Amino acid sequence: MYEKLLRYGDIIPLKFKCHIKKLEEEIKDFDWHKYNPRTPNNRYGLSVTSLDGKLGGIDLDSFYQYNKLHGTQYKESSFKTFTDVYYKSEETQKLVEPWGKHLERTHFINIRKGGFFPPHRDQISLEQKNFRILVPIKNFNFPYHVFMLDNHLQMLDEGRAYFINTNKVHSLFGFDDDTTMLVMNINCNEESMRIVCQNFQQK
Repeated sequence: MYEKLLRYGDIIPLKFKCHIKKLEEEIKDFDWHKYNPRTPNNRYGLSVTSLDGKLGGIDLDSFYQYNKLHGTQYKESSFKTFTDVYYKSEETQKLVEPWGKHLERTHFINIRKGGFFPPHRDQISLEQKNFRILVPIKNFNFPYHVFMLDNHLQMLDEGRAYFINTNKVHSLFGFDDDTTMLVMNINCNEESMRIVCQNFQQK
C-alpha cells in the first residue's frame, strides 16, 4: 500500500492541525536535549515518546551508533511510552492520537543556526517498516530554514501534519535559532495507511 500511496505525491498534506501558539506555551518549560549527541551539530530534541517515559534518553541518539557501541537492537518501535510532553500538551495530543497503536518514536526537533541534517534517506529496504509524519511548527520555511526533498526546496504550512516520503533523499539546514518541528514515526501497515488516505487535505 505504501507504493500505491505515493501515486498521490511524496508530500501529502493531512487534515490534522494544531494551534501553534498554544502548543508553544504548553511545552515552553521543558528542557531540550542534544539530538544525536555524538555528532557536533546545533540540533536539540524534546521527546514525546521514549523508552521509559523519561526525557533526554536513547530515543534522541543515533540508533546505529548506540546499538553498535552497546550491542543493543533498539529501533523506532522501541520508543512508544509517552513522556510528560504528551501529557501536558493538548495540542501535541491532537497531532499524535489519530495514529493510535501505530505511533512509534516521536519527538520535537529544534534546529538552531548552523544546525543541519545532511542529505540522506531514512530507509533503504524492500520492506517499508514505518513512515514519517512531519508537522512544521515555527520558522520552518525559507529564509529561516530550508527543507530539501529530492533536490527541491519545500515550503510547508506551519501547524499542519504532512505525510513525507523520506525514502527519497532529503536534507535540512537552519539559518535561525528557533526552527521547530514535530516528527512522528508511524508503523507501516494497512490500517495506518488507511488513516493517511482518509485524512487527505483536499486543496
